[in-house]
Amino acid sequence: MTRRRLPAWWFVVLAWLPAMAALAAPPAAQRWSQLTQVGFEHLRQDNGMPNEIATSVAEDGQGFIWLGTLSGLARWDGYRAHLYRSDPKTPGALPDNVIQTLHGDAAGRLWVGTSAAGLVRHDAENDRFVTYPVGPQGLSHVSIRQIADDGAGGLWVATDGGLDQLDPATGRVHRWAVDGSAGLSGGRVNTVLRSRHGRLYAGTPAGLFRLDPGAQRFVAVPIVAGNPPELSSLAEDSQGRMWIGTLRNGAFVIAADGEAAQPVLDALPAALGEALDQQAVIDIAEVQAGEVWLATVAQGIVAVDVASRQTRRIRNVPTLPVTLSDNAVRGLHRDRSGLVWVVTNRGVNRHDPRQSALLTMHGAPQPAISSVTDDGPPRAEVSWILPITPRRIWLGTHKGGVHIIDPTGAQVAQLRPDPTRADSALPADSVLAMERAGDGSVFIGTKRGLYRARAGRASPSAPLRGGARPRPGSSGRRSRSRPR
Repeated sequence: MTRRRLPAWWFVVLAWLPAMAALAAPPAAQRWSQLTQVGFEHLRQDNGMPNEIATSVAEDGQGFIWLGTLSGLARWDGYRAHLYRSDPKTPGALPDNVIQTLHGDAAGRLWVGTSAAGLVRHDAENDRFVTYPVGPQGLSHVSIRQIADDGAGGLWVATDGGLDQLDPATGRVHRWAVDGSAGLSGGRVNTVLRSRHGRLYAGTPAGLFRLDPGAQRFVAVPIVAGNPPELSSLAEDSQGRMWIGTLRNGAFVIAADGEAAQPVLDALPAALGEALDQQAVIDIAEVQAGEVWLATVAQGIVAVDVASRQTRRIRNVPTLPVTLSDNAVRGLHRDRSGLVWVVTNRGVNRHDPRQSALLTMHGAPQPAISSVTDDGPPRAEVSWILPITPRRIWLGTHKGGVHIIDPTGAQVAQLRPDPTRADSALPADSVLAMERAGDGSVFIGTKRGLYRARAGRASPSAPLRGGARPRPGSSGRRSRSRPR
């Protein structure tokens, strides 16, 4: 088995090595993945962003990433941010600094939805902005909620005043009333999506509505019995499933065959007020095949394994600088290279889903990791890692003996050091190495000698058998050596 030696840090990062992948059966690997921390790179104001609060993200035809904030727009080229801000004295300048939504269309153009200046298109050739008018012959409202392609070179524009269909070539706008006269109700449209089959879905405070190709009326799509929830986001995954985010009731999914909407629920019990079915799901994205992320306004990201419907939380951990920068997530986007962009109230996050999964354990346990022993998971430095079975990992420490954890993160047993039991316990010293023998026992190398434990009988009181050990209290050259 491949062994991994770690430096004596205050924390240790456990990588899923090829040896572990070969050892673990798929169900166990899924359980271990519940412990992984997703790593992010961050862009904030000290990286040139115009505001700490990022609101939206999109990609244009040239591959630039555009980031909307409450203080203007930023174009990221992979090295630096180029800023655009409102300036009434400059023709072609951004008309409003408060960016609510961004959209890169099929033609590669960038569209900007603002809070008070309506819909704006970026003219890439001249690096300026073109504003589309609001009024009787224009868009229905200055506040733009979301934008989607209409499949014919035009756009669907969701506004606080309704739903508009824009022909960019002519500037003509066709409005769809939200007063129920065309089947669409709710007063405003929060989110809009055109499916791969050409159906248009609109989410409003009155629920979900569908417009079939060639139809002149919307039809309501039931989500729950009784009063429909207010919708906040829509997405279609690579298999044609429809994912629905609501403002107060979490998320739902409709299978590609059109079956009834099913709620997306937490895999494990959540703390009071943190359950997914009580959250506002602001955006949804399929970050890789079979994995969908739900962006919430207070609980970070909920990652959903589509096949099993298992969920896990991706949150900010204050002691880990590589975690999500903030739990108030405003938008998600997977770019053409496969990178995932997450915009939050504390800057922009970038993640590569192709990275190997990591489990990070600090000197103090994370809230998700519990213990069945008095002193809990390892609080000292971890010096050696030994996968035993798909359901057990042994962690050797510098002064805390050996801790044994399961795929839920719980400590299930411990080989505690005890200087009063020199013949049946580990010394209070560093574990330098561990190796499993053919009969299932485990050899444990320490600064005070070699010990042996039975893997199947590991417990806080498990006797250690065989092994050479120095006399109690003695110290030789080996005991003075430093851990490698």
